[in-house]
Amino acid sequence: MRRLSPSLIIAIGLILPVAVSAVPIPAAPMDTIVSGSWEIEYLVLDPEEHLIPVAFRSPGMEQRVRLIHRGYRITVTCFLEPLSLPISASVPEIPAPGDGVHPVFSEPTLQNRLENARSIPGLTRAVMAWIDDMIPYRDEADDPQDVDSVLNRRSGNCVGRAATAAQLLITLGIPARTIRGCLFKDDNARFHRWLEIDYPGIGALPADPGSTLDFVTPYHLVLLPNESADPTAASLADLGASIRIERESRSVWTTDLWPIPEGASTPITRRQPPGPRIHAAVTGSITGTRHLPCRILLQNSDYSHALETDAFGNFSFVPVVPGTYHLIIQAGGRDRVRTQVVLESGKRVHVSIPLNK
Repeated sequence: MRRLSPSLIIAIGLILPVAVSAVPIPAAPMDTIVSGSWEIEYLVLDPEEHLIPVAFRSPGMEQRVRLIHRGYRITVTCFLEPLSLPISASVPEIPAPGDGVHPVFSEPTLQNRLENARSIPGLTRAVMAWIDDMIPYRDEADDPQDVDSVLNRRSGNCVGRAATAAQLLITLGIPARTIRGCLFKDDNARFHRWLEIDYPGIGALPADPGSTLDFVTPYHLVLLPNESADPTAASLADLGASIRIERESRSVWTTDLWPIPEGASTPITRRQPPGPRIHAAVTGSITGTRHLPCRILLQNSDYSHALETDAFGNFSFVPVVPGTYHLIIQAGGRDRVRTQVVLESGKRVHVSIPLNK
């Protein structure tokens, strides 16, 4: 039998106690964090000088601007470092419904999400997820986009959704503001609105409701129309400007990290765009009530919205989050008619309901 060298015996003696006393680490949920950087350089031609490019740097992104003949070269870099809150970061109290607090905070769908949050990023994720689920995107030019209108209507465009998310966060004691700029898509840049959320000890990180949290893509540019530009313009093309990507570099990856030990700090998870969210729709027609408007109520435990039929007795609820709802019809002094509808994602349910004369 071969003898072991003294040095090898010492090494085994040091390792063996650790190996014998080692206990398998129990499985725990990973915290997925997006890391890396993503940079895009744009060439923007603005012959009529209708645009105002902005140079800035924040913990989440940087925009550099270089003036050229009849336009600009704009470089947008998004920084996606793993971040964590300092130990001293306290969790704000959830406001109780009452004077000065919007009634939306009394809704169980929002209350439950907030009560389950244990950190500032947890509260932020709860608010953003609630916006995703309960305030679907709808771009109607005539719909007001103030916070009250968006919450009452339960839909909004980028302006209304960003403003609503910011106001909910501010009410929770988390500083937030909306950012005006452009979103580059399909070889053009349409004017867009997103958020910056201020985390204690870190700074302001961007977020785009319905898309990303704690970061935005470099397709977001802070590029604004000046006072001489057409106020109704929706894109750079509408202002006679053009934009194209000159260079793009990306080094982005996701990392699964074990939860940081209790009492150390709270990781901020960053989410990738989840892809398009598909909603359902309810349309219907009421017969036997010609020239008599009907009030239609669609509701369940998480949603309630009412409207009136048009002159032909037709109505529609679009978009609606999939689920089971009660549809209640009231016409004049007649008895209410109640029916149940089950809405599946991406599908429309049409109902035809006769009312007795």
